[in-house]
Amino acid sequence: MKSGKSGLRFNMGNIMSSFLFDRDNAIALSEQVNQNISAVLRYSSHHWTHHLPSPQLINIDNLHCCISEFLQIRVLFWIEAMNLLGLRNHCTPMLQCARQWVLKV
Repeated sequence: MKSGKSGLRFNMGNIMSSFLFDRDNAIALSEQVNQNISAVLRYSSHHWTHHLPSPQLINIDNLHCCISEFLQIRVLFWIEAMNLLGLRNHCTPMLQCARQWVLKV
């Protein structure tokens, strides 16, 4: 999710104006989403919390760094991607799942 051009980034849908509602630009937006959000990014955005390892099997320092970077830098891009993919209702449960996982560490 953090790899350069194919990862999470600002304006992944290449939306020409923030003044247009998604529903008013659905066809063009759908084409842009298909062009700009790879299958790998779709999968990782939708399922990253399912791949969190057992807390006993991780390096806590590395976890702290990765989670901190995601929440500070990429979380808004991830929410944008989830919205463009029609999965915005999954954001809160996924972040709650990640929170519970971090609390177990």
